[in-house]
Amino acid sequence: MKTSFVRSFFVNIILPTLLTILLFIIAIFFIIIPSSRKNLLDRKREMIRELTNSTWNLLDSYHQKVSAGELTLAEAQQEAISNISSLRYGDENKDYFWITDMQPRMIVHPYRSDLDGEDLSDFTDSHGKKLFVEFVKTVKSNGAGYVDYYWQWKDDSLRIVPKLSYVREFAPWQWVIGTGIYIEDVRHEIGRITRRLINISVAIIFMLALILFYIARQTFQIEQKKQLAEKELADSREKYKSLVEASTEGTLMIMDFKIIYANQIIQNILGFSEKELTRLNLNDLFDTENIKNTNFIEILQSDALPDQIEVNLLHKNKTKINALISISQIQLFGKNGFILIIKDVGGLKKIREELGESKLKFQMLTDNINIGVFRIQVEKNPKFIEVNQAAQKIFGMDNTVFENFTITDFFRDKDEAQNFMDHLLNEGSANKRIIQLKRQNGTNSIVSISAIVIKSDDKKEIFIDGIIEDISEQKKSEQAREEIIIELQTSLVYLNQPVKHFAQKCLCIPMNTPIKTAAKNLKQQNQNAALIVTDSGETIGIITAEDLWKRVMCDEKTLSHPVYEIMTAPVISLSENALVFEALILMQERFIRHLPLADVHGNINKIISDKEIIQLSQYSAGLLVHEINRAESIEEIITRCKTLPQMVKYLVESGFLAPNVTRIISSIGDSVANKFLKFALQEMGEPPVRFAFMVLGSQGREEQTLVTDQDNVLIYEDTEKNVQNYFLKLAEIVNGLLDQAGYRFCNGDVMAKNPKWCVSLSEWKKHFHHWINEAEPQDLVDINIFFDFRHLYGDLTLVQDLNLYVQQIAQDKAAFFNHLAKNSLLVKPPITFTGSIKKSSGEHQQAFDIKFALMPVVDFARIYTLRHQISERNTLQRLEKLYEKNIITKSLHDEMVECYNYLMMLRFQHQVQDLEENKIPDNFINPKRLTQIEQHMLKKIFSQISGFQKKLSYDFTGIA
Repeated sequence: MKTSFVRSFFVNIILPTLLTILLFIIAIFFIIIPSSRKNLLDRKREMIRELTNSTWNLLDSYHQKVSAGELTLAEAQQEAISNISSLRYGDENKDYFWITDMQPRMIVHPYRSDLDGEDLSDFTDSHGKKLFVEFVKTVKSNGAGYVDYYWQWKDDSLRIVPKLSYVREFAPWQWVIGTGIYIEDVRHEIGRITRRLINISVAIIFMLALILFYIARQTFQIEQKKQLAEKELADSREKYKSLVEASTEGTLMIMDFKIIYANQIIQNILGFSEKELTRLNLNDLFDTENIKNTNFIEILQSDALPDQIEVNLLHKNKTKINALISISQIQLFGKNGFILIIKDVGGLKKIREELGESKLKFQMLTDNINIGVFRIQVEKNPKFIEVNQAAQKIFGMDNTVFENFTITDFFRDKDEAQNFMDHLLNEGSANKRIIQLKRQNGTNSIVSISAIVIKSDDKKEIFIDGIIEDISEQKKSEQAREEIIIELQTSLVYLNQPVKHFAQKCLCIPMNTPIKTAAKNLKQQNQNAALIVTDSGETIGIITAEDLWKRVMCDEKTLSHPVYEIMTAPVISLSENALVFEALILMQERFIRHLPLADVHGNINKIISDKEIIQLSQYSAGLLVHEINRAESIEEIITRCKTLPQMVKYLVESGFLAPNVTRIISSIGDSVANKFLKFALQEMGEPPVRFAFMVLGSQGREEQTLVTDQDNVLIYEDTEKNVQNYFLKLAEIVNGLLDQAGYRFCNGDVMAKNPKWCVSLSEWKKHFHHWINEAEPQDLVDINIFFDFRHLYGDLTLVQDLNLYVQQIAQDKAAFFNHLAKNSLLVKPPITFTGSIKKSSGEHQQAFDIKFALMPVVDFARIYTLRHQISERNTLQRLEKLYEKNIITKSLHDEMVECYNYLMMLRFQHQVQDLEENKIPDNFINPKRLTQIEQHMLKKIFSQISGFQKKLSYDFTGIA
């Protein structure tokens, strides 16, 4: 019967399942994967065709400029070559375009510059294929097409792999342009797809196996129940025996007050065998003194039978065993009996004693470590019930009763406290959460908290056990380390710049020129060195001002001698494209102080001195701040500020991230304003009351660029004295000095020298009360920057008081946030309905304002942080805090950060380009000056910003 069941189960259940799995595997490996491989290759082919066509359109645009007379053919071709050779795409940004003519001759290849200008008629790949000849044949036949061959892997010349290229003829210039895909890429992607499908298949097969196992288990259980139902019931005594044998505690079965069964556990406890126990009198097992001189049989005969009783049992060797006995009445064969469940509690007591000692040791340990340990009982308020000394110190609870406090009392941000507790109770644990605490003594700290939720057995009581560590110093160290890294990076930037940027045009003197005349030329040209040249212009030597007096005096030459007699020859020179550190090393190795520079043709027309290289150190951000802080005159600070544009230029060209550049600019701006305030206070004398100088707008957010004006205000403590005139005079001095240093006056007159923005703390509170409670939407258009205020100089408590007031009165002010959101939504991304970039009106009609393009992101971060009482001012820090508090999702956070960083870096690149063209930097970018890839990226970002604004609109106006 059993064999028949197994055979039926295999045929009806297992075999169809195995066939299904087999067909599934065949479908994947013989249908899905080959189809995916073909579709992927088709998509790649289509991609390179579209990319080549886009680049062909770029060539056509230059050809149109030639036809229109805007460019000569040579100029157009050179610009086209320059742009196309710099184009990159692909996952690693290493895929490229190349150009040949119809000969074929290489015009440009980004990774094989050794082929530029070379005849490629006989050039073959590793399999002997004349690939460039094939390209020409293809475009002659069809105008465009695909060619496969072998080529180096991207920029790795040692790795040769199969490649498929799409080529197209640009007939007006007889050029062939193309790009390609690596078959290896397709194979890797198919490999990834295959592995993914295998993983999915394994998972499905595993699930099928589980289902099969479940069906088999259920079927066998049903069969077992059926077989059990057909059997006679076992003897009741055997039934009880099997039950007690399975017990983990000692069991005795009593009938007629005699032991009829003892399991192995009780045999081990008492040291008797089962036969010996059945022969003993029941009372002989018990110490009567422990049960008040009453024998155990009398206890069983009593009317009030106890559920449990603690007794001393007698071991076979007469030792006593402390035990807890549970008594249950049974009926067997029509007779009454008892089951005794016996638990040895002697070991349990010992364990409890050891646990007590361990708890004491643990408490002593926690009281003597620097990491705080605490326990909280979760009720309506999560109160402390245990706190070690280190935790008391971290919370600032010295000499206080910790039971009077809840953990949320110490959070600086109440929303953060609620978020922490919700997360902990929902997830059951929190690991190394970084929290800002406000100690009981009023000081602030940054801590790391890890905690776990523990429930009692009946789940009526909930506890939180946690550890806390003060990481304030660690955070300060990390910030200091980051500043050092940025400082080192800025210093290295200049050493890695081409030396030609710092050189000056050199003076050339004919070799037969009298020494006296040469000396006059040096003086008139204000030069310290000159090159000595032949009549044909060949450079044969160099003289310096030092050579003139040293060699004329020491060698007794007259001033009428020709200058070549005192020159240094031969001339040691360096390529003008060499880096600064290479020039510095060469000058140190050859013990020279002036180094001529040769251009790409070998002509020497520039020279650099050791003094100019040494002066580069002034472009270090840290050194610049240091020199500003130690400056003893206003003129010295203004001079230092003039180096800032050049410093920013080098930082941007060296690939510095936009947030680091804005941080450097803002820190320098802060140092300049601080120093001017100190100078002004020396002139004005001691202030009559406490005050603070605050910055707003981009400086308040620490997001300054090269195009910045002043946005600052002044706040002083409430007093009955008339002190405004003092502070207005102070502000007028500071604002004037800042203007001289390049921080121009604010067009909207939002400066501390304006009496409207130089008022007491109570007046500032009135301003914010009006804006938040009474202002109309139009009134709020120009006051956004006031919500970015940041303390710069003076009494910090005044600024903290104002900030706390603003947070309190802004709570639940739906109308205020509705107005802010609507005003923000008026600033639309500069993109038209058709997807093209919208240009500005007025003076900059061919450009768009990138500052206003950034405004929606800045406004978004400001409005949400105001709504949720977050004190950060920097846009990226605001977004990070919104994500940490689960106000925005990670994907939204990442998208907004990417948009902000890209637009800010594009803004810097434009301002640097203005500097290179000797223009005053501005924020207006002409889209025509951007590459097609940059334009495409901008359009994508502007579309994303529209999505951000939809969320803002829905959350604050109710309209999506």
